[in-house]
Amino acid sequence: MRFSKIAALLAVIIGVCYGAQGLVDVADSREFTSVQELAQSGNSDAQRVLGEAYSAGYLVGRDESEALKWLTLSAKQGNPSAQLSLASLYSRMGDERTASMWLERARVNGCVGTARSVSDLSFNSL
Repeated sequence: MRFSKIAALLAVIIGVCYGAQGLVDVADSREFTSVQELAQSGNSDAQRVLGEAYSAGYLVGRDESEALKWLTLSAKQGNPSAQLSLASLYSRMGDERTASMWLERARVNGCVGTARSVSDLSFNSL
């Protein structure tokens, strides 16, 4: 029950952040290859998109380790949407402490609506 509440809350917050920053639409494998190349060159937005693709299994097989790799690279560059996606992934994996840390970083970096969810995560873990 607690996991589904956290997952639902993260889904709402992620929607708010994406509304503010926009999603890159990876329409076909050619564009996906371009995203991979940009991600490998250090582009944080491309790293985020690639991480989300692996997390969701979009145009690639679902792979949490690849998702963690790319989302972490982007999040460490200060990308608040990647930080929020990383929080969601850690929450889904059952690591609420790390999810809470990334949610806080997303909030500090301007991702709208995350302050309450960090409090909720901290409260739920007591």
